[in-house]
Amino acid sequence: MHSIDELKTVMMLNCLDDATLKKILEITSFVKFKAGDYVFRQDEYAKNLWAVKKGRVGLSFEKYAETHILVTVLTDGMAFGISSMVDLEPKKYIGTTKAITDLELFKWAASDLNEIFYKDFEIGFIVMKRLAKTLITRLQIKNAQISDSYYK
Repeated sequence: MHSIDELKTVMMLNCLDDATLKKILEITSFVKFKAGDYVFRQDEYAKNLWAVKKGRVGLSFEKYAETHILVTVLTDGMAFGISSMVDLEPKKYIGTTKAITDLELFKWAASDLNEIFYKDFEIGFIVMKRLAKTLITRLQIKNAQISDSYYK
């Protein structure tokens, strides 16, 4: 049986109270991947938000067909699949995630999370603010990589 304490290890959720985490736990799936497996690929339909429970996953972007640039490695507590939470059309993942090690992941259907957020705007605001911070950090990393490759 999974617990609220496990959800507290997820950075985007660790500021929420136990009552809220209980609601989120009810819609949480726990899934496993083997090293080398893809969790999702760039341009696939974005329907789930994920977080690492245990392991390491690489986040990359396709520069050319079959040429991926590793942006960052995500570890315990880090979220990915944020495209699923943004109202864009078409709703597609903007990167590829591949298991570097065996993985245990938290998985949420974006539609289920949004249902909770629409019922309690404060919870939605807090989580989306944290997800936005994550996106900004990843954009800064990507920009630094582009800048470094340009000046080499």
